[in-house]
Amino acid sequence: MTFFGSRFGSLLCKVLLEAGAVALSFYLAFLFRFDFDVPVGQIDTYVSVLPLLIGIRLAAAASMTRYRLRWRSTSLPDFISVSRVVLVGTVIFVTLVWLLHIPRPPRGVVLLETFLTLNFMMIMRIAMRVVWNHRPAFGHNRPGPVKRVLVVGAGFAGERIVREIRAENNANLQAVGYVDDDAGKIRKLIQGVPVLGTTDEIPKIVERHNIDQILIAIPSLGGTGISDIVRRCS
Repeated sequence: MTFFGSRFGSLLCKVLLEAGAVALSFYLAFLFRFDFDVPVGQIDTYVSVLPLLIGIRLAAAASMTRYRLRWRSTSLPDFISVSRVVLVGTVIFVTLVWLLHIPRPPRGVVLLETFLTLNFMMIMRIAMRVVWNHRPAFGHNRPGPVKRVLVVGAGFAGERIVREIRAENNANLQAVGYVDDDAGKIRKLIQGVPVLGTTDEIPKIVERHNIDQILIAIPSLGGTGISDIVRRCS
């Protein structure tokens, strides 16, 4: 496992990225507020206040559990958490600047920084999820042989299985595709994985794509339905 693949390395990378995003957002906010001609006094304000702003943003992020979840499995609730974290950080920052009587950036700068930081945080998470979902699955990154998996069911449960497979760095599984009885889903990408055909085509798909393992992801499927799928696979 590489350094950045470890838990500490991943955390350090996130902290550095977020600190950099805050610094860049704050800098751009000054540039936009003063039409790219920032007065010397305001540059001094930027330099003196930036460490406090970064510290508050990172502390606010660390205090919220969902915010700390893996970026590569980011979903809509995570974006709501990111928004909450950024807004809480802004309130704390404005309050401390007022209480400590330190140089105060213009209100327009604070509002712009909040907007830019929120967007950068979301863009980083979306980018990480896209890269992770479309990464090639190389066997040498995983312990032991990689099993090629076909997921039966391209609904919510199937999508969750694929997400869980990809969320595990050391999983010896590669999601190759889905099959689903809804022919309208064929050739669609779900979590970056294609719907290859219907359940009637399982034997052909298994042979064509060298499938090693089949996972059934249809919660409503009864014993008869499962037996039918097993029969088709045999």
